[in-house]
Amino acid sequence: MLTALLLPGLFIVMMAQGAALQPRHLWEWRDDWPAISLAFLLRLIVVPVVVLLLAKPLIRYWDIDVFAGAGLVIAFLAPPSVAAMALVAISGGVLPLLATLIIGGTVISVLLWPVLGGPLMNMADAPWLWTDVLLWVVMPVLLGMFLRGKGYAVTRFLPILASVVTGATIIAALYLGWDDDSLSILLATTILLFVVLILTILAGRLIRLGGDALLTLCLTVLIPVVVMPIALGTRTEIPQMGFASACYGIIGYVLAFVLIVLRQRSRA
Repeated sequence: MLTALLLPGLFIVMMAQGAALQPRHLWEWRDDWPAISLAFLLRLIVVPVVVLLLAKPLIRYWDIDVFAGAGLVIAFLAPPSVAAMALVAISGGVLPLLATLIIGGTVISVLLWPVLGGPLMNMADAPWLWTDVLLWVVMPVLLGMFLRGKGYAVTRFLPILASVVTGATIIAALYLGWDDDSLSILLATTILLFVVLILTILAGRLIRLGGDALLTLCLTVLIPVVVMPIALGTRTEIPQMGFASACYGIIGYVLAFVLIVLRQRSRA
């Protein structure tokens, strides 16, 4: 029942994701290849490894339930959200770079979900793992791109609808997933997100990314499509699976606004 309610919402959010992107974004990154390379390295290898290594001791320390602990890890498999575009626009970030990172991050999330998501949910052999990402993630993204390319008016309302769905999904995940482990999960999510953000900043400084490019890269970490791990994670019909993702969605926005303020002050 829970999955039946959340998956259509995921379809809407991913369709809005596709409608905000265009195929031309794939080749608009020529001047930002260091940021692109770093982002893909972080998302494909570094972040999954770091989260898996750090989540285990946190789960043990706070004695977090196994499914809630799995939800903590899959929260970091979500792709970057086009919702970050508004923040990049007002903060002076690099929009073409963001669009490319969103497309690449979505592809990586599609590949990682069946590989990591299934085993974490104790459903590694479930036949619907690949079907889920194709039906509820890939297809709506392509449909959104198609509708935008054809100029259909419905695409104008998708961002608003997606925002409403995302907010409702986060509230539902917090309410339904609240239990004795919730505060521990909140703390663990915060710790992991801080670690990932610090690693991103340090790596960006190491390769000498410009301030705007680094801010854009950080926003792709802080503003993910949290509806994806919430909806796909609750395939288990265990609400606690989506609690960490809901926490991620809130904490990520708070940190994003902090970074934007700091960036604006550095320009002053």
